[in-house]
Amino acid sequence: MVKSKKKYICACAFIFALGIIHVNPALCTKNFAGDFLTLGSGARLLGMGSASVASVGDATASYYNPASLAQLTVKEINLMHSEQFGGLENYNSVSFGAPISEKRFIGITLLQLGVGDIPYTRLWDPTKAVSDSNQVEVASREDASDYALYLSGAQHVTDKFDMGASVKVIRRSIGSDTAFGYGIDLGLRYEATEKWILGLNFRDVTGTTIAWDGKANDRIAMTMDAGAMYMDRLPIFGGTYVFTASILYFGDSPEVKGIKTMNIGAEYYLNDHIAFRAGSAQGSGTFGMGLKRLPLISSSGLDYAFLSHEELDSTHRVSLTIRF
Repeated sequence: MVKSKKKYICACAFIFALGIIHVNPALCTKNFAGDFLTLGSGARLLGMGSASVASVGDATASYYNPASLAQLTVKEINLMHSEQFGGLENYNSVSFGAPISEKRFIGITLLQLGVGDIPYTRLWDPTKAVSDSNQVEVASREDASDYALYLSGAQHVTDKFDMGASVKVIRRSIGSDTAFGYGIDLGLRYEATEKWILGLNFRDVTGTTIAWDGKANDRIAMTMDAGAMYMDRLPIFGGTYVFTASILYFGDSPEVKGIKTMNIGAEYYLNDHIAFRAGSAQGSGTFGMGLKRLPLISSSGLDYAFLSHEELDSTHRVSLTIRF
C-alpha cells in the first residue's frame, strides 16, 4: 500500500525511467535521491567508461573533477543530448569553462533529466490491502524532471597541483511536488610525472539534503572518486594514447559502504584528429569515437558514445564542443 504520494510517484518515475519491475517505495528516497547525478556529462569521457576523474581537461570538468578546469587554455562549451530506455527518458547537459587569469578558472554545468507520462496509481480503498475486490487504478499521469547546476572554480596551487570546488543547486519535481537541495564537491589533481596524472573528487562532502515541499527530506551520501591516467605517444604509428582507471568509494551511506565500482577506459587519437575509445563502466562496456576538429570548423569537435547495459536498453550519446 502506498504510504505517501511523494514516495510512490518517485518510485514510479524510476520504474519507468530505469526499467525496474518492482521498487519498494520506502527505499526510494534512500537509494534514488542522487541517481540522476551519476549519468555523466559529455560523450568523450562516457565512451571511456566514465573513468574520468584524472583525465578531464575540458568544460565538463565542473561535473567530473572541478580541479581539472585548471587545464583549460581557452573558453569552451560542451553540449550533450541523449534519449534513453526507448525514449522514456531525455537527458541533456550543457557545460562551460574558461580561464579568467593565469592561475584561476571557472566552470558551469547544467544537467537536465526528464521523464514524462508516469502513471500515478491508487487503491480503490487505501485502508485495505490489495485484493480482487480492492484493485489498483491509474489516478493520473505525471511528469518528472531533475535539474542540477554546478558552479565551479579552480586554481593552480603549484605547477603540478590543482584544486577546485563546485557548489551544486538541485531542483527535482514529480507532478505537483517539488524539492530543492544544495551540495559541495571538492576536487584535486596532481601531475606526478609528465605521463602520470592522479585525480580525486569528493562529491557531496557534507552530505546533500533535498527537501520535498518541507514535508520530507532525501539525502545524498558523500562519495569519493579516485583515479589515475597514463598518457604517451606511439613511436611508430604516431598519435596519442591514454589509459584511465577510477574507483568510487561510498563513505557514510547506511546501505552501501566501501568500494562500489571500478571504471576503466582507453583512448587513442590518430594524428591528434580522430579518436577511438573504449571502456568499462560498472561492468558494462562503453565505446566511442570523436573528431577533435570538425571540417572547416577547427574550433569545434564532435564526440559519440555507446553505453551498453546487460539488463536495460543501450544508450547513444552525442556531444558538440566549441572552443573560442
